[in-house]
Amino acid sequence: MMIKTLVRLALALVAVLVLSLPAFAQMFGPAVTVANVNLRNGPGTNHAMIRVVRSGEEVTIVRCERNWCLVNAGRDTGWLSQSYVMRLIAAPPPPPPLWPDFDTGPTRVCFYDRPNFRGDSFCLRPGNGNDDLGNWRNRIASVALRGSQSHSLSVDLCTARHFRNCSSIRDDMSNVSRHLQGAIASVKVW
Repeated sequence: MMIKTLVRLALALVAVLVLSLPAFAQMFGPAVTVANVNLRNGPGTNHAMIRVVRSGEEVTIVRCERNWCLVNAGRDTGWLSQSYVMRLIAAPPPPPPLWPDFDTGPTRVCFYDRPNFRGDSFCLRPGNGNDDLGNWRNRIASVALRGSQSHSLSVDLCTARHFRNCSSIRDDMSNVSRHLQGAIASVKVW
């Protein structure tokens, strides 16, 4: 009887860990601050301030807990409020345009800071957007629609925050159109 209970507990623990993996995967890696925010020596406003991290400063998230993230910010390590940190998602560059599209993975749109799907990037899935790109504002130079359902995607590229003054695209853009170059402030994927 005791062995069956231990086996059940072990299986329950494994199930919890497996189901939690996506959450753990999203809680670390490169990020950027979306406003000036206090870097603190503990997770809460009751902890002493180390310094102010400026809006658009790149940080590396070590882990997050209770709406606070432990980050490396230059030479400093400390805690930032999670609501002021936007995680950057890097994606591998897409295959050259002449190759067939064998990408059957999750449908997503990736935004690159250089033409021809090169440089730093972040990706969004359908139904997601960013109404204020922060450090990414005015940096998007190319856009790639990827995945098995990419033919049904629509992307709004907006020159104002909060999804205002938008142009919609339905295909890859290896070089954003002239009126959008250096002007994209918010994006939405449909």
